[in-house]
Amino acid sequence: MIEFTPIPVGFELERFGSASIDLHEWMRLRKYALEFVVGKGVNATSFTVLHTEAGFADLASHTQVKWLADHFELLCVAADEKHRHFLDIQYDGVIHRIPFEALLPDKICATLFRIGVAVDRTFGAYEAMSMYLQAAVAALPVEDARQVLGWKDSNTLHWCGAAHSPPVLRAHLEMSPEDYLAELNRLILPMPSLQFVLCAAAASTLLAYLRITEKLPADCFGVSLVGTSSTGKTTALKLAASLYSSPDDENVFTAFYGTANALHSMLGKHHGVPIAYDESTIHNAISISNFIYAFTQGQEKLRLDSNAQLKYRNSWACTALFSSETYLVNAERDNLGIVARVITLDGLTYTVDGTHSEQIKAFTGKNYGYIGSLLAEHLLASDSAEILQQFQDVREELLELFPETCSLSERLAMNYAMIITTSVMLSTLGIQTNTEILKQMCVLLHGEITEEAHPGKNLVCRIFNYISCSYKMLEGIKWTLDREKKPIKVEILESTFEQILEQIGATDKKTAVRVLLDEGYLVTPEKNRIKAKISIDGVVSYGYRFCYPKIDEAFGPVNDAVYTYKRQSLGPMQIMEEREAAYGRDYQITDQPKPIEGKLFLL
Repeated sequence: MIEFTPIPVGFELERFGSASIDLHEWMRLRKYALEFVVGKGVNATSFTVLHTEAGFADLASHTQVKWLADHFELLCVAADEKHRHFLDIQYDGVIHRIPFEALLPDKICATLFRIGVAVDRTFGAYEAMSMYLQAAVAALPVEDARQVLGWKDSNTLHWCGAAHSPPVLRAHLEMSPEDYLAELNRLILPMPSLQFVLCAAAASTLLAYLRITEKLPADCFGVSLVGTSSTGKTTALKLAASLYSSPDDENVFTAFYGTANALHSMLGKHHGVPIAYDESTIHNAISISNFIYAFTQGQEKLRLDSNAQLKYRNSWACTALFSSETYLVNAERDNLGIVARVITLDGLTYTVDGTHSEQIKAFTGKNYGYIGSLLAEHLLASDSAEILQQFQDVREELLELFPETCSLSERLAMNYAMIITTSVMLSTLGIQTNTEILKQMCVLLHGEITEEAHPGKNLVCRIFNYISCSYKMLEGIKWTLDREKKPIKVEILESTFEQILEQIGATDKKTAVRVLLDEGYLVTPEKNRIKAKISIDGVVSYGYRFCYPKIDEAFGPVNDAVYTYKRQSLGPMQIMEEREAAYGRDYQITDQPKPIEGKLFLL
């Protein structure tokens, strides 16, 4: 069998030069060479081509080898979705992908000269070189030309990262692995929010692993870091990206700017490696909601090419991190399915102070690409069924911890369980994440989504809270009471309804009416008609009719005993400082074993 890797030799070859060898060396080298005949008849020339560490050579005789071309490494043969073949070579530390047709005799010189590789053009030597490379293409195993970051399932599951040939991610440590873990733990220990972001990034590897090995139907999901500047959002994203590659690598850390097709093409590489988008809500022509939906589906939409044939669909399996100063998704603007696909971390800080932030940036700039490979090695050495069971146990535990569930709880529990299970694994690998606090964060985040899962209830509570506070200034509201003087129906003129929506910040009237209808808070006078005729003081107008028992249900039962205040149990109060009523009064209770201070409001 011919060996296409370079053969060690004891001689050096200068360009257009030769070297002397003995018969024993010739016999050793001959078994690694391929023989070709260039030309015909009396013009035919024989070449015995050999790939050595000194360059490509011709075994011209039993005592001499001649230079054919500069040395470069043959890495692999790749084929794309249209079955076009390429030869990957590495010259002077740079990887080049050469189309098969560029290796033909009439093109090979231009192809290699273009990347700096010199070739002998005399006596048909370049034709022999072309034949040798064509033989290599035919003999080398064919790999998928599409670059994969993370898991690749070709006969056996393996991880494509910095150690892959050719490397697709970057890795570098300026300290020992033990010192790296110690410094990483020091940086993340004071900030559970930062630990949450790191676990969400590393959950990408677990998510793709379970989808491949156990066919787990887990969707991709995102984590959106929302807050003002100087809260450490970008720093957190860079630290998360550094688990897999350099923060300068656009494969793992990039701006959310480009066409939808370009963003999907970049995502198509990711199968277990997260991607971090900085400043995600900058002006971009694409629909963020559509992008989020496509991202969580794990593949782009079907498209046809110019020949009415289906184009190749990019697919991916990973998590995405977003940073922005405004909401990436919004319950009032987007449907709940979109909101549930992104975990929103609102108003958190991720660094202790400016010094902490600078320390993280310096650390990630010099140390990166270690944790991702470490986690992948751990999963490869584990039983996938046991990993799946561990994930399912965490998911069930989270569902039990949720004090209230909604239609989105099952989906949310899947995403949270990926993060918590990853936290447990990272802890076993030496990364000190506080899994219990992260669970508590998941429960709180679920509670926020649960509230948003009932937008009609939230909206009707806001409307009637405003009415109760401003009833003296509002006109156009009609109450209908039963015999016990309890309200059973309330009607609001359209103009008054719009005024209330504007005051409470819900300016989209169509969305407001839709969610109130969907949850049964509005009563329609007849089918396909939303507005009701309302008569106030004999004047007929159009407005909206609310079902008051349903509103009462939204607020829940009122128990006056809850608000009973036993003055005598607290002892005398001493007012420390008068303030405006809106801010209450500072007070101090002095007859307690330990003085109690706080703020007193008149409700």
